[in-house]
Amino acid sequence: MKDNKFYNSDPWLKPFAHIIDNRTDAYLEKLNELTANSTLEEFSSGHLYYGMHRSGAELIFREWAPNAKKIYLTGSFNNWQEEEIFSLKKISIDGDWELIIQDDKLKEGDLYKLSIHWDGGQGERIPSYARSIVQDDKTKIFSCIHLTPDREYLWEYPDFKPSVSNPVIYEAHIGMSSEEEKVSSFSE
Repeated sequence: MKDNKFYNSDPWLKPFAHIIDNRTDAYLEKLNELTANSTLEEFSSGHLYYGMHRSGAELIFREWAPNAKKIYLTGSFNNWQEEEIFSLKKISIDGDWELIIQDDKLKEGDLYKLSIHWDGGQGERIPSYARSIVQDDKTKIFSCIHLTPDREYLWEYPDFKPSVSNPVIYEAHIGMSSEEEKVSSFSE
């Protein structure tokens, strides 16, 4: 038991002190790991680097997969086949992979996933930083969907400044939070 004052304030916690201490240690270890080379804010902004992004007439797709040996972008645009033109290239020893293609290779509404090969296996995966996911009504299989908005989103309050307090996030996977077999919306 580390903080007797903490456990003494609520005697119901004392039997669980070892568990609480282990979880606190695990949290602090993970926080130190995530912030070893950057701030927590920089780490939490990974969506600005990873995933699918338009850059002029190109689409740049990045994924973090440190144990991957080969990765392909597959989808409705290539009949879900592994093709060299859609092969990601490893760009760092930390496990960053990248694919740069002309933006006309994917059309509005194309579905896609990653076909990842690793030592001893291979499988399809939804990208870590997918922005839009849909579920097939018949098979119930999830896939990413390529969406290209006509214009950039205009914020209702562009000068909004959030308070400088730490957010409390319990869970944040809105799309799969429904009890029904479908992708949920934010309003639901």
